[in-house]
Amino acid sequence: MIALDIMEILENTYGLNGIAVLIVKSDSGHEYVVSIDGETANAWCSCPYYTFRKSACKHIMFALNNVDFKRLKNMRDKLENLRSGCLTIDELMGGGFPYGIPTAITGLPSVGKTWLAVMLGVANIKKTGMDSIYIDTEGNREKDILSIAYKLANRYELPKEEIDKHFKIISTMDDPMKESLEVLCNLFGYDVSLELSSNGKYSVTFAPLKVLPIRKHLENATYLVIDSLTTPLKESIGHETQNLPARSSIVNRIYGRLLKLSKVYNLCSVITHHVSINPVNLRDLGRPYGGDAIIYHSKYILQILPPDKKAKEKFGDEARRVQLIRRPDVKTDFEKYPVRLKLDYGFTDE
Repeated sequence: MIALDIMEILENTYGLNGIAVLIVKSDSGHEYVVSIDGETANAWCSCPYYTFRKSACKHIMFALNNVDFKRLKNMRDKLENLRSGCLTIDELMGGGFPYGIPTAITGLPSVGKTWLAVMLGVANIKKTGMDSIYIDTEGNREKDILSIAYKLANRYELPKEEIDKHFKIISTMDDPMKESLEVLCNLFGYDVSLELSSNGKYSVTFAPLKVLPIRKHLENATYLVIDSLTTPLKESIGHETQNLPARSSIVNRIYGRLLKLSKVYNLCSVITHHVSINPVNLRDLGRPYGGDAIIYHSKYILQILPPDKKAKEKFGDEARRVQLIRRPDVKTDFEKYPVRLKLDYGFTDE
């Protein structure tokens, strides 16, 4: 018999995307994140047992007995969308990027994820007149990011002063005494501690902070992007398979907190991810670095792809392709659509 009665729910979040995120204190004393999809009742956990076996663990069994499915299924009644201005992308996303729910944008480095993230930030300022928060984890210069925003301001007919006033950049690379991952987790209310064993395996421990630092930036905000989640994970934990549980645990924590913030502040929130490609499989389009936890938590996932021959014939060197990976109200056909990443203009169908 599994002693479910001595476990404890420390925190739970019911997201507009129909996913419940529960932090479970196990009978072992460790804390794990269990996520439950209200539409399918599928559940996943950050514990090592589930991460490697992909089968229900005792934490999932406990969480399923303590989640309000009726409440979860009623969360997605009505969503408002933020349109990027690229018709192909907006139609794939069901009319735009939803407020109140995190969206994942995936793709290889330099394919245009940052451009789309900044595009949405500028479009949000145009739509709402409120702040767009850009969390930079990759060490981009603030000047370079703002340069993109200024160029896009012309497209959205915004004066430069509106960008200066409402486009806010937070860098996780400014503190030389802290790693980017530590700063990012601090922003979302966790003090994270990584311990490396003699066999090269990381264990991760979280301590909730008494304050949630990111909240002070959100009082006047309606858009938030983390660009990207990949870089701090790679810097701190690496890519070894044995460290999947540690990476998964961090992804679960950040997504869990972002789900709640997106709902409370009605944020259009975006997380960008690099994808890893199997070099021996020429047809492999890549999977987000960080594993299945990213796919599980993101009800909306858009992937940006390099061009094929047909896309290049249409748009030349500015050609890209986009593919819908996941959206809750449609069955994804994984068709790839050509778009243009136009110089100094952003993604467009023209």
